[in-house]
Amino acid sequence: MLPVDGVAYDDVPIERPPAPPGIERMPGLRRPSGWALEYLGGRRGREQAVVHAIDCAELPANAPRLSPAQALAAAKRRGVRLCWRCGAFAALDPVLRGCTDGSGTRTDGDLH
Repeated sequence: MLPVDGVAYDDVPIERPPAPPGIERMPGLRRPSGWALEYLGGRRGREQAVVHAIDCAELPANAPRLSPAQALAAAKRRGVRLCWRCGAFAALDPVLRGCTDGSGTRTDGDLH
C-alpha cells in the first residue's frame, strides 16, 4: 500500500493488539479458533442450543467452550443449530454433510 498525499498516519497503530485472554489463535487464521455452545433451554430430551464460533457477538460469556470434535457432536444432536451470524454454519455444515476433498472423493464428515 502506498500512503496518500496530505494524510497524516501518526495515530495509526503499527502492531496488532494482543488476543483477549483465553482465546487461542491458529497460525494463518485471522479470527480466534474454537467453538462454544449456547444453551437455549427446553424440556429434557428436547433441549435447544446453538453452536457459535468463539468470537461470535451473540455468544453469552458463560457458554461452555468446545473442541472441534465436541462442536461436531453437538451439531449432530436434535435441537442444535449452527449460527449463521458468526460463520459456524459455513464452517461446520460442509463437514457434517461430508464434502469433497477437491478430487471428487467425499470426506467422512469428521474432523481429523
